[in-house]
This record gives sequence, structure tokens and C-alpha cells, in this order.
Amino acid sequence: MPISEDTRIRCLLTSWSPSAKPLTARECKKLSRSLAQHRLSLDLLTQKEVLTTLELAFAPRLRDLLSLSRSEPLRESVDTWTRKGIHLLGPEDDDYPKRLRHHLGF
Repeated sequence: MPISEDTRIRCLLTSWSPSAKPLTARECKKLSRSLAQHRLSLDLLTQKEVLTTLELAFAPRLRDLLSLSRSEPLRESVDTWTRKGIHLLGPEDDDYPKRLRHHLGF
């Protein structure tokens, strides 16, 4: 089961890497609010013009976190986990538990 684009982006933004510090919980909330305010979805963050539209102080870090150099290792990790029966789900995914989604405010 491949992961959704939103889940992939959420993993890239919140996972540690030597090249970029992950977003804090506060930054994730600011990003979510800004996306909602502009009526944009998480998967649009890969477009450069969207990052400039959001006008967030940590936008340059978002570019680093979403870079291709981080995407390939994540893909390899997800493939390994999938072969072992571990599947990643994000709140936007249909199979995500409704009660948990509601509890987390999604």
C-alpha cells in the first residue's frame, strides 16, 4: 500500500535529518492555519510559488525539508517498512481512524 502524497510530505516536514531541522509542533500548527486560510492542501507545498504565497518565517526551511535529497531516503524507508507489514497513514488518508482524526482535530 503506497503512502499518500500528504502523508509523504507530513513525514518529510516532521522527520529529523542532518540537513534540516524538522518543524516544531507550533510551526506545524502555523503551517496548517496558513494552508487553511489560503484554501490550499499539503501536497501543494512542493510548488515553489505556494511557499512564497504562505509568507511564513520558516519557509526557507520548508524548501530544505521537502528537497529531493530527503525524498529518496524516505521512499526507501517506506518500502522497507511496507515489506515488513508496516503501513504509514496520515490524518488525510481514508483508512485513518475516524475517532483519532476527530480527537486530533483533523
